[in-house]
Amino acid sequence: MFHVIKNLCSHGVTPLKIGELIHWRSTSLFFELEGEFSSTEFIEQANGKIGKNRRKFDQRRWFCDDGQLIVQNGKTYTFTKTWGTQWATALRILQKALPESNIEFNKSQQVT
Repeated sequence: MFHVIKNLCSHGVTPLKIGELIHWRSTSLFFELEGEFSSTEFIEQANGKIGKNRRKFDQRRWFCDDGQLIVQNGKTYTFTKTWGTQWATALRILQKALPESNIEFNKSQQVT
């Protein structure tokens, strides 16, 4: 999921648009801060802040290493690591809503 979302944002799709499409996770997909930050700066600024979902920032739950942050329109975003079982549904929604993005995926076979 991270690579798809990061690529979409790199090509101009906003985190807000992604949140609208993946509506059941709209308040917990991204943790955002005003300003442009490096990974270290982002983590320092985010610690102690409350996100949209009313939770405190927990670095372990977010992609916030160097190269993983999304910077757009004067804000810095980090994307959630927690998906559970609805990732395929989210990808299908993104495929349908953003056909120009050419999102393709296959579920792998579960090994027993």
